[in-house]
Amino acid sequence: MFKYLATSLVALVFGLMPFISHAADDSRITSVAMDTQSDTTPGASSDYVISFVTSATISSGERITFLISEQGGSDASTSGFDFSETAFTSADVAGTGAIVSTKAFYGITLSSDLAAGSHKVSLNGVMNSSTVGTYLWGMTTAASLGEGAAITYMTGSFEIGSSEEGGGDESGTGLTLFAFGTNIAVSWPAYSEAAGYQLMISLTSDISGAESVDVGAVTSYIYSNLTADTTYYIAIVGYDSNGAQVIVPYPTVSVTTGKLLTSSRYTKPTVPKGKIKATTATVNWTVGDDADYIDSFSLKLKRKNTTIKTYKNISGDVLTKKLKKLKPGKKYTVQLRATYTTDETTKWSKKVSFKTKAE
Repeated sequence: MFKYLATSLVALVFGLMPFISHAADDSRITSVAMDTQSDTTPGASSDYVISFVTSATISSGERITFLISEQGGSDASTSGFDFSETAFTSADVAGTGAIVSTKAFYGITLSSDLAAGSHKVSLNGVMNSSTVGTYLWGMTTAASLGEGAAITYMTGSFEIGSSEEGGGDESGTGLTLFAFGTNIAVSWPAYSEAAGYQLMISLTSDISGAESVDVGAVTSYIYSNLTADTTYYIAIVGYDSNGAQVIVPYPTVSVTTGKLLTSSRYTKPTVPKGKIKATTATVNWTVGDDADYIDSFSLKLKRKNTTIKTYKNISGDVLTKKLKKLKPGKKYTVQLRATYTTDETTKWSKKVSFKTKAE
């Protein structure tokens, strides 16, 4: 099985002549990521924030060039994006911005050395392509934009409009994340060209070099035991039946975890008055958006602070329990807790009191 190489997502190149293949990734730009996209409308003016990491100093007077290629395309100059009205801002990249040769490429000629490390540039006023589709940002420090230039492309991809062509996202819009406790459930629509998938998870939007897991042919996965109250970024790539990498055009997405389930109380149940009899009572409870990840419930019945019975392994899709063989005219309390598919069990809920009817 292949190992995912975050900076080698697709063999595309650009330039003054058609870009059919590229020799290698740019050795001085180790990763590229799109942080934000202000407008996905075809033909609209959009602002993009691009993060990138450099492995070596890029000297004053050298140029960093930005480009956008269509997913699966071979020539960035025909992607339809227009940098003619683009201006850049950056807290750490200093220089002069202008189109390079054609309106399809935007370069920043540095006015001071750019040290190795993480950088961020806001490219404002980029005219989106008028063609609905899936695209990739790329960057190069090559002085010449000819065929075979070394380019580093972003991990993942981004959308203009809603693409339904080219074997893309047939049944959804991409990765769906749901955080419950310190776990993240990931699901996605099957991609026709992929026989299996790898997921990457990172603490930053720069996914390159992130920890990866091969999940096989499934379309869902749960990350468990993550750090509480922390934002994670997740991306996906695929591979075909021969193990060759397949670009899955689903953008990188993020979600923030919550608190540990084991340190949280479950929502307290209710005992409707109309369901309280002399020797029976019905207990009801509700579930939240995490219902799909609850394996079972436990219900504890007490009288005078003594546990009479604990009802265990109540199925996660059952939201009621009828208590029997109660004593007439007596006061009871009940508490509820949930066990999740991640083998985590919450604390007992707060007590709910009720009194059976006298005979």
